[in-house]
Amino acid sequence: ADAYTLQAIAGYLQQHNYPAADNLLSQLAGRQLSAQNQAHFLLLAGQLNLLYQRPGKAMRQLSSIDNLQQLPIHFQIQQHELLAKSYQLLGQPLNSVQERLLLAPLLSDDHAIAKNNKTIWQLSRPLSAAQLDKLRQNPRQPVLQAWAALVLIARQDSQHREPWLSQLQQWQQ
Repeated sequence: ADAYTLQAIAGYLQQHNYPAADNLLSQLAGRQLSAQNQAHFLLLAGQLNLLYQRPGKAMRQLSSIDNLQQLPIHFQIQQHELLAKSYQLLGQPLNSVQERLLLAPLLSDDHAIAKNNKTIWQLSRPLSAAQLDKLRQNPRQPVLQAWAALVLIARQDSQHREPWLSQLQQWQQ
């Protein structure tokens, strides 16, 4: 019965009937749910809190999901997406980028991959040169390092085409 209630909540969210979703979520709150249903509940509650512009509360709920790697892949994807959106709403673009980098290897759909990459790009571009330079020198996060390097290359004057293309080719390797 709980799984059907969770599906109904997801349906209400898709239909933008947030009060109905909130009502059903409150009926489930505090109930003993299976691990998968508890994760689904927290994802839906996090999603609703983001829709109500409460990213801090959403983050607390999303961060409390246990054993994420053992849950279905669509739950893992949703958790990273919602955390990334929460960080973005809280004005923490670097943390949002890091969540999106965790999300990237989970995506298999070309459209979702392209959308995630575009969002990483959009979030990275406003970072200061000092922030990007610091990230570019962090060997523990090679993918973030590569994104930072790409943004720094893109900021350079492309009027001097040869050095710019040379740097871009080096980055691709």
